[in-house]
Amino acid sequence: MKRRYQVFVSSTYTDLKDERRQIIQALLELGCIPAGMEMFPAADEEQWELIKRVIDESDYYVVIVGNRYGTIGDAGLSYTEQEYDYAVSQKKAVLGFLHAEPSKIEVGKSELDSDAARKLESFRRKIKRKPIRTWRTPGDLNTTVTISLVKAMEEAPAEGWVRARHAATPELIEELNSLRASVANQQEANTENSAALAKFEALMGADEMHDVRFKVLSQSIERSTGVIAYQWRDLFLLLGSCMMDEVSDGEINSTLANHISDRLSEAGRMPDFFDRQIRISRTEWDTIKVRFRALELIEKGTKKRAVSDKNCYWKLTSHGELQLMRMTGS
Repeated sequence: MKRRYQVFVSSTYTDLKDERRQIIQALLELGCIPAGMEMFPAADEEQWELIKRVIDESDYYVVIVGNRYGTIGDAGLSYTEQEYDYAVSQKKAVLGFLHAEPSKIEVGKSELDSDAARKLESFRRKIKRKPIRTWRTPGDLNTTVTISLVKAMEEAPAEGWVRARHAATPELIEELNSLRASVANQQEANTENSAALAKFEALMGADEMHDVRFKVLSQSIERSTGVIAYQWRDLFLLLGSCMMDEVSDGEINSTLANHISDRLSEAGRMPDFFDRQIRISRTEWDTIKVRFRALELIEKGTKKRAVSDKNCYWKLTSHGELQLMRMTGS
């Protein structure tokens, strides 16, 4: 029996025509039924009721955000954001795709109105509350959406559509029973994982804050110092991800320094020095390392890149990999 999934594609239109065209083509090649604004020639209250019905009938909801906020409706939000809020409220399987570098999108496809730009940034933050993927080119987006959707259909099969002549066959009933059992098993596994993760995070003190001290260098001269707070959870997610393979102390420090630099830049707190560089002292990583080792999350590696290599390498333990996967929902 062939099951087809309906996928609602939500985005602004004029700036993402090429991206939408490629995604709709990819959905058709996957045997899916694409739905989106192409079906709705007008944007008014009557059309909004129709849009909600189509979202209700869809199995998966895809939202794509570039650097435009879009037409704002009576509610003071763009239709794209209204669609997203409605899909979330109806507990649809939501897949979010944000442009990785919106500031580099050409002016003609970017938001010029300051109020709309603020709303766009707020919308991006809202979408980031759920797992998202990033993209840079239409081809990149096409591949990312296809992979994510196939994974979603495999891991969380939705109701889908079937031909009427298949609707009441014994095969369908058997498949539905099998699907119910699979979903029940998955829910049981998710419950067990959630309980195990909560126990681990309590032991870890995941919500506790840790102050990371850093220096700002310019032309190799120390210009200023600072402190930035991280939850232990975020430190493990950041540094644990880079320790899936063995990495040196220096590489771990660089990962943390680059992340601090990004946070400072996003907050507008990066000092205005020429050739700025964030430097983390070895003692900061040593402090973090002690906690991770005490929880048996990391261990020393054995890799040497040269005979003269004196670096100390670190990697996740099997226990650390398991906890990282639980925290990321992988």
